[in-house]
Amino acid sequence: MDEHLSILAYLRLHVRLWLERVSYFLASWMVWVLRKIHKQPIRPKTLLLMKLDTIGDYVLFRNFLQPLREFYAGYEITLLCNQGFLEIIEAYDRSYIDHLIPLDISKWSSWKRFPLFYRLKTVYMLNKRSYEMILTPTFSRSIYKDDFLVSLIHAQHKMGHLGFEQVNQWLVDTPRPGRLDHAYTRLFNNSPEVLFEFERNREFFSQLVQKPLTKVYFKLPPPPPLNAKASFALPSQDYGVFFLGASNPKRKWALDSWVTLAQKIAPAFQIVLCGSPNESSEGLQLVQKIPNALNLAGKTSLMELLSVLCQARFIVSNETAIPHFCVALDLGPIFVISSGNTFKRFVPYPPSMHANHHVIYHPKLMPCSKLPMVWDVVWRFINMQG
Repeated sequence: MDEHLSILAYLRLHVRLWLERVSYFLASWMVWVLRKIHKQPIRPKTLLLMKLDTIGDYVLFRNFLQPLREFYAGYEITLLCNQGFLEIIEAYDRSYIDHLIPLDISKWSSWKRFPLFYRLKTVYMLNKRSYEMILTPTFSRSIYKDDFLVSLIHAQHKMGHLGFEQVNQWLVDTPRPGRLDHAYTRLFNNSPEVLFEFERNREFFSQLVQKPLTKVYFKLPPPPPLNAKASFALPSQDYGVFFLGASNPKRKWALDSWVTLAQKIAPAFQIVLCGSPNESSEGLQLVQKIPNALNLAGKTSLMELLSVLCQARFIVSNETAIPHFCVALDLGPIFVISSGNTFKRFVPYPPSMHANHHVIYHPKLMPCSKLPMVWDVVWRFINMQG
């Protein structure tokens, strides 16, 4: 049975790679035809900034938009971004960007939804304009997303990160270039050690603007208070937030573990359950098992969620974007349940950032992390306050 599953997984992987290559070939052919018909002249002082990863990556990147805007004063800056960033961009960062082009990443990436036509339509739309410069600051570049688009958009200069794969090839004397590295006119070097993602962004943008950006700090202004028209009211007593979501289901904590943790928290605190619409059913299950819990999973916008977090006495979360928002807002204590697969890059926060951020690993990882277990950490911090 296991052998059959392995064969099936192998076939699925290779079918997907074949489809990716076919889509790239068709898009390349379409661009070649379009440029034969009419090649757009380069528009001077135009910059296309690409940020197509996840919202947690965007939070750790957004503080560098201001020095980018200052360095390219007089440029028309267009941001091609994951459409999931739109709410946070409109709330905080719109002044740094002249034009926004949102990309539906789920449509682009999911072959279950047959993305070929969406990809061709996107590439066609992006080729209606040219740019003097394309900038891709993503450290973990995706061949069939970031590099795919960079190679097909018409621009004079194309700059990006040397990338995660180059750092990851630590056994190789001369790391292999990525398949589409040739699409870039310049790739910025990165230090070989693993850096926390905010510091990696600092390294990249310091090279770009040709000065050390030591005065850029990880921060986010407080969100506006909850609107009177909000569909929910916050508890009148002190409360803590359980954030149930994660982009990868493998990062989600078991529901029974959330229940066990809630039973160990002092009754002086009410529990507020939060998450995306994907966690709605989990919230419904937990609210029946945790006395006096308030279920807001799937019921808040991002800005409403930030307002809820700002008034919480503590936050417990899976490893996802929300802990990064909390640190940027100077909230805490924040407890993050981590699988350890992003150790040093996204967790834990370096001491220099002075975050009230505590990472909890599986017991098998304890000798590596040198951190106590979840029950001990959360119980000690929360019940002392109660």
